[in-house]
Amino acid sequence: AKGKPLTSDVLAREAAAKLPADRSVENLQTFLKEIGERLDERRAEAKAARQERRDRIRGILRQVCATPDNRREKTPAQSARRKNFKDALPP
Repeated sequence: AKGKPLTSDVLAREAAAKLPADRSVENLQTFLKEIGERLDERRAEAKAARQERRDRIRGILRQVCATPDNRREKTPAQSARRKNFKDALPP
């Protein structure tokens, strides 16, 4: 059931296929209970998957943010070239 979209119509179809032949109140109650448990399991799986993804992204961001910024100081020559270029531009 992993990777399948958790849509209500898919669940309804699966549930209808598994409806007990003997439709006594007890059977239907246990059936509903099982469906509820399956929904809870799927919700928990989805929640865990979201959390894993969140943690992974958070880890990546933490690494990226922790990487020292290795931009070097501009040399005076570079600054002078930039200034000359700007001065050469028409106002």
